[in-house]
Amino acid sequence: MKQVAIAALLALGVGSHAYGETINITVGAGSPPTIPAIVALKEHFIPEVERRLREEAPDIEIQWNEVYGGSLVNLTSTMQGIEDGIVDMGVFFYQFEEAKLPLHQVTAMAPFGTPDPLQMVEIIEAIQERVPTFNEMWGDYNQVHIASGPSSSWELFTKFPVEKFEDLAGRRIGASGVSANYLVGTGAVVIDSVMTEGYNAMVTGLYEGYPATIGLAFPYKFHQVAEYGTLTGFGSVLSGALTMNKDKWDSMPEVVQQIFLEVGRGWSRAYAQVEIDRVDQFRAQMEDEGAQITALSEQERARWANALPEIGKNWAAGLDARGLPGTEVLQTYMEELRNRGVDLPRQWDQ
Repeated sequence: MKQVAIAALLALGVGSHAYGETINITVGAGSPPTIPAIVALKEHFIPEVERRLREEAPDIEIQWNEVYGGSLVNLTSTMQGIEDGIVDMGVFFYQFEEAKLPLHQVTAMAPFGTPDPLQMVEIIEAIQERVPTFNEMWGDYNQVHIASGPSSSWELFTKFPVEKFEDLAGRRIGASGVSANYLVGTGAVVIDSVMTEGYNAMVTGLYEGYPATIGLAFPYKFHQVAEYGTLTGFGSVLSGALTMNKDKWDSMPEVVQQIFLEVGRGWSRAYAQVEIDRVDQFRAQMEDEGAQITALSEQERARWANALPEIGKNWAAGLDARGLPGTEVLQTYMEELRNRGVDLPRQWDQ
């Protein structure tokens, strides 16, 4: 009789995993898995979540379905895909979501800031703490914000040498989202594009350059067609977001939610560290493959910064008029830069 009872329990799925739970999570991104944000997701976030679950909730298992490189969502549709539940969780980039997440564009609206991604993580966390409104809109898009991460400094890759911003006059330059701000007032002809199109567009001559981080330019092979890399020092920006569909989030046990949020802070820093590690590594590889990489002089960097229009204040005033704390966010960002002694060629809030 006892054996029959055990058999019945096993048939019902009760046994060693009697009170366990398996959570199926599809995590996606439009970017390939070689991009720093995805490297940090695969090599830090997922393994660390698994480790924490083994220690704190061994009866809970996650089955990860990883879909990168545009197989379910692309670069510009990932946030929408998370909102709609096409993927449960994903990484997308703020520069493509200016309309939905205007406050998160602040770092791109005040260029030539810190070049240090780890410092940018600290600054963004400080803004989130000082300006609660900064992260209050996620529910409007059926999402829970887990973490945000930074890029390394944005630079410029072109088919021609650039020693001063005037060298861009009349040149066609591709740009992704708000990165076009770096080119306003330089005389460049800006062509709205996405990074995945950059290589082919420069091969065919659609445009002659593209602003990008070294960590992005190398895997996208920009240096093979735009062999002049200019270290303009546009600075690190708030770059990637890791979020989850709120319905999916609400379905998970609280212990799993807490682990995700805590591990997310580590993801931000792992993301920053991948960016840092790749700068020297990828620059050396680019130069070995024929790229000519030079740094813009400090004098020319300052001239460039001061040749741009009032990007920051105009952006902030526009958001203020919509009832959003644009000026408060801009001032907070600049204060956090100044508090850390960052060398700023322009005070965007003044």
